[in-house]
Parts: sequence; structure tokens; C-alpha cells
Amino acid sequence: MKGSRTVVVAESDPRLLRLIDLTLSTEGYTVVRVRRAGEALAHLQSTTPTLIVLGRLPDLSASGLAERIRRVPRLLNVPLLLTDEGPEALPAASAVLTRPFTAAALTGALEHLLGHPTPTLPRAPHTVMVIEDSAALRGLISDILHRQGYAVETAENVSQARALIQRRATEVSLILLDVNLPGGTGFELLKLIRQRSQVPVFILSALRHQEQVVRGQALGAQAFIEKPFNPRELVQKIRETLT
Repeated sequence: MKGSRTVVVAESDPRLLRLIDLTLSTEGYTVVRVRRAGEALAHLQSTTPTLIVLGRLPDLSASGLAERIRRVPRLLNVPLLLTDEGPEALPAASAVLTRPFTAAALTGALEHLLGHPTPTLPRAPHTVMVIEDSAALRGLISDILHRQGYAVETAENVSQARALIQRRATEVSLILLDVNLPGGTGFELLKLIRQRSQVPVFILSALRHQEQVVRGQALGAQAFIEKPFNPRELVQKIRETLT
């Protein structure tokens, strides 16, 4: 089977798996996630993916798995990105990304190996405010939006968000607002936003309780985005709202 838009990611850390998955899925790739070298080799027996990402695995090192993959003629030219080895892993790997790495560094490595079409930019410049305490998710959302042509401003806690809202709430085009934040809640910030602006607000939350939805709607939120979310769907919803 030919997987022309498929990326195999072998990684035992669920947080990194999710980060890589989000980064790739927003570009339209199908991500096959495995947590052991044996699973990766079994999958690659019948698939020729666009890219293979190798990280920390319990049954074989990333460089060891890369060497075994390179013994398969069909996989010889498939790009290999290693995220758990130093430069000595080359030449088996096409590129090496040393831990810990940021979402921006991951995106850069993927662009180098895969290349991406120039994004379709919005007709008019828009600024999106991202209020999210997770540095990895905040960085990933910012990178996705930048690639789509949006300007982005960020805050990671209630104190930073209050200052940013007071300064910029009437100037930004849309706000992505996490519910659980250091120093308070997103609902408190939503009240502050509505005192200053009718800017569209999308609430981000991993816990989609009905009472949260009702409360958010009552306070003036336009949408409720449940984590984990599909990046392409988020971008599409933002585009539809700002068109």
C-alpha cells in the first residue's frame, strides 16, 4: 500500500506523540502513531509513508530502528527524522531534532524534510489572541495561525491575559480562551472581554461538561472547542468566523 500522505511516528511519550500529530495533521497528513519498534516495523512491511519520525522506544533505540528501516530497499529514500539521538545517528537519519524541542523547531524540521505549499492568506490581516497555559499547545496554535497569515498575541496566565485584554481587546479579531488557567479561569476573563468588546471568543477546554458550555454561551462565547481538537477544523472555523 502506498501512503503518499502518511507519516509513521514511533514514540513512547504520549505528549510528544500528540504534538507531532497536531503539527502534521494541520498540514493534511495522516499520522500513524506507534509506541514500540516492533509495531513500526510491522506497519512498514506494507506501507511506504511520506516520512518516518523515530523517538524514544522501549524495545529499540531510534538509531537502531533507523538502521533496520534503511535495510529495506523500498524505504531507502523515505525521510527519517530522529528525535532522540545526537548527530552521530546520521547518515541513517535524514535529520535529527535534539530534545527538548519546541513546536517551532519541530515545524522547521518537518518543513525541511517535507516542504509545504504557501498558505492561503486571509484577505485582510487579522490578529488572534491565544490565552493558553500549555507552552507546547500555545506555541503550536501560534505556529499554525502564523502559517495561515494571521498575527498572534499570547498570554499564559490570568495576570498576563488581563493586561493583554485591557490593552488589545478592541483591536484583535478573535480570541482563543482556555478555561483552566494559572491564577483564575477563562470565564472570569470572558466577563472582562465582554465589558470591553464583542470580539468573537472560542473557549478551549479538555473537559466538555454541559454546564461549561451553557456558562460560556451565557457569557457570550461564540464556540466551544474541545481538546484535543483537529487543527484543520479549528483553522476552518476561524476562517468562517472572520470572513
